[in-house]
Amino acid sequence: MVGETEIQPDTFATKYESGIVQGTAIEVVGEEKQMPLEGLIKKYSHQFEREGLEYIKKVQGKTKVMKIMQETVTGKAKR
Repeated sequence: MVGETEIQPDTFATKYESGIVQGTAIEVVGEEKQMPLEGLIKKYSHQFEREGLEYIKKVQGKTKVMKIMQETVTGKAKR
């Protein structure tokens, strides 16, 4: 996952925050699958929420959602 980033073109660098989560991934179904898909629509396509919900229904059987059972977390940043 990546947090805040800021490109610094004059120094050819990027300020960043990132983290790595390790664990066991399991597939989720039903409501537990629907909620994160709706969250993606609200975050990235909120102006098309109705169409996004229809799209989720259309591709539900072709889409997998995985949940990571977190075991370790590490992070780093260049600020």
